[in-house]
Amino acid sequence: INSAGMSRQATASTMYFRIVTPAYFQTMGIKLREGRTFDGTDRIFTDADSAQSSSLSVIVSREAAKRFFGDDEPIGRTLPMGKDAMTVIGVVDDVKYTGIASVTESVIYRSFSQSPFRLVMLVVRTAGGAVSLRHCCTTDVGRRRAVPTSCHPTTRPTDSTTSPTC
Repeated sequence: INSAGMSRQATASTMYFRIVTPAYFQTMGIKLREGRTFDGTDRIFTDADSAQSSSLSVIVSREAAKRFFGDDEPIGRTLPMGKDAMTVIGVVDDVKYTGIASVTESVIYRSFSQSPFRLVMLVVRTAGGAVSLRHCCTTDVGRRRAVPTSCHPTTRPTDSTTSPTC
């Protein structure tokens, strides 16, 4: 990241990047503190969208906001990264991805629709038993869908088996 105009501590330590879908924060229970989460407007722009801003939207952790902008308001600020400009649209709570005893990491979250990546991790939250989702999730992953469809484990499939419908 080009550090021009950022706080001095912004250039000192490790930072993590996560490419996520709009439901990631709700699924993981990560609270939005300022701004907004990703939505349908956060996508890759084509030549036909030339009137739109071509800036990539990012959400930063509280630690990253403090690291890059100090006490200044982060929403609407731009983080230059290579040839891309990333506009901060939201700030979320800090998460300790590397372990509970680890230091608080700075995290920048990019939208999957703006930064498609072939290697993905599937995150699922259920109010019921996780075993009931096994078939559904493995079926979606087997179909190589970039973003899994909704699973309805309480609905019976048409073939009368006990597996959930995907």
